[in-house]
Amino acid sequence: MIPTRDVQDYVPLFKPVPQYPRSALASSQEGSVVVEFSVDEAGFVQNPKVVDRIGSKVFDKPSLEVAKRFRYAPAFVDGKPVRTDGVQNRIVYEIN
Repeated sequence: MIPTRDVQDYVPLFKPVPQYPRSALASSQEGSVVVEFSVDEAGFVQNPKVVDRIGSKVFDKPSLEVAKRFRYAPAFVDGKPVRTDGVQNRIVYEIN
């Protein structure tokens, strides 16, 4: 990855949709999970963990699994890629 500026923030590139848990779907459960993680120098997610949720814990596992698949353009400082800690993403589960 080549930065457009010497200093720039991380940028999401790929965020797939999580698998809706069948048990939650069958019982019409909705909710959301906030996952916190680091984005490493190559844009990969490291050490995801659940830091907040609305609703059942049934959404935790699919949220962590999908977060591991997120990809980012890393942050850059002085033109070099750097790790970014404390990145948070809310994953919402709604039945349409």
